[in-house]
Amino acid sequence: MLKRNLDRVEQTGRPVREVRSMGGRARSRAWLQIKADVLQTTVAPLAVEEAASLEVAILAGVAAGLFANLEEGIARMTRLGESPQPNPDDAPAYQRRYQEYLDLCEFLAPMFRRSQER
Repeated sequence: MLKRNLDRVEQTGRPVREVRSMGGRARSRAWLQIKADVLQTTVAPLAVEEAASLEVAILAGVAAGLFANLEEGIARMTRLGESPQPNPDDAPAYQRRYQEYLDLCEFLAPMFRRSQER
């Protein structure tokens, strides 16, 4: 699903150069590597675990005038952990599986539409 969403963002003409990861799964080096390989982009974990609290603190800092804008607040308050680089050798296998996922979504879409009409 993440790859599908990023593909849609890139279709608007906005290239994705890096993905930020947070929460419990961001602690797993293996999971970060899988994401990087599937997406073929850098996946950077946030060094702070309470990302939701951090977002609120940044917004409050902007509202209180501590930061000129969100970009400054983000730059001053976020730190990234070690980011695995994508392995291009793994890309073909993940791309095949991703295409199977897209094909399955297309096949199942009419069934979901019918169930919502009831």
